[in-house]
Amino acid sequence: MAQSTPETGNGPAGTGREVTVSAPAAAGTETVSNAIVRLTRLHRMVAGQLLRRIGLHPGQELVMMHLW
Repeated sequence: MAQSTPETGNGPAGTGREVTVSAPAAAGTETVSNAIVRLTRLHRMVAGQLLRRIGLHPGQELVMMHLW
């Protein structure tokens, strides 16, 4: 079940209507800290897969960015 939470400010293109954003049902039961940890782990997994395609390991992209 999704929850809607109002965004602050005016709606799209200054229509004066409130904008609502759907949130996953788990968002109400999970702390922000846990969500950040899960997101970090998922990001590292995806980044690792992408880096392996070009022959790098996680962490080496920072060296490559510095060299660039």
